[in-house]
Amino acid sequence: MRIHPILIIFIFISFFTGSFFHLLVILTLVFIHELGHFIAAKFYKWKISHIKLWVFGGVLVTEEYSHKPLREQLIVTLSGPFQHIILYFIIFLCSYYNIFSVSLIDLLLTYNTMILLFNFIPIWPLDGGRVLFILFCARFPYRKAFTRTIITSIICALVLLLFQLIFYSFTLSAILIMLYLIVENVSEWKQRYFVFIRFLFQKYYGDNNVDGKHFFTVSENTKLIDVLSLFKLEKLNVITVQHNKGKLLQITEKDCLNYFFSKSKSQEAIGKLL
Repeated sequence: MRIHPILIIFIFISFFTGSFFHLLVILTLVFIHELGHFIAAKFYKWKISHIKLWVFGGVLVTEEYSHKPLREQLIVTLSGPFQHIILYFIIFLCSYYNIFSVSLIDLLLTYNTMILLFNFIPIWPLDGGRVLFILFCARFPYRKAFTRTIITSIICALVLLLFQLIFYSFTLSAILIMLYLIVENVSEWKQRYFVFIRFLFQKYYGDNNVDGKHFFTVSENTKLIDVLSLFKLEKLNVITVQHNKGKLLQITEKDCLNYFFSKSKSQEAIGKLL
């Protein structure tokens, strides 16, 4: 377990504003949320690095999250929000048997709903952002899917921040959370090429789950790096090269990756390599 620095700031703020009990309730719900991710990831035998906690959410950090089968990614992602459905059932039972006071029940219901809805906002690395990434991966090549996810996340975070500043009263907590998400996504944007190379590395050296083939055609003048940018996750990519004279040749996914990693031919035209 790791605590994000922004959470430490919130803890200090809660002491001075007399809202520490509210923060404690939030952290308890967040921990249960992350426990759902953890249990599902352990079920699929993922290598888990740590769980990072921050206000209204947390991050389960794994070594190969983005390269796991899309079905596993979706189940692990949704396992966190599913905990809140279970919590609703537990809270209503506590209310029915008068285990907690009415004020505490209302507090639990409010924060449980807020955390559930907040995590479904389509902003990376929230659960909504991860679901968006999974949907993009099912439709687009990996590089484009990741890029579109980060762009969408930054736009959503900026829009929500502007709405907060223009239409709602000033709330330091909401401002800090949105700013944090924007900074996180800008950082991801700067590392997008590294993320793409890591995906190719996993394709080349890893034990990949393959669910069907992805056929696509490129011209002989297309650079190798641009061909690799069309590779899809969880697919065996089959590349057809269209020569200027109309001749068609096929090159395998493995050959493309071999040219890239072993022979450093990323800027070579695919026709020349053939």
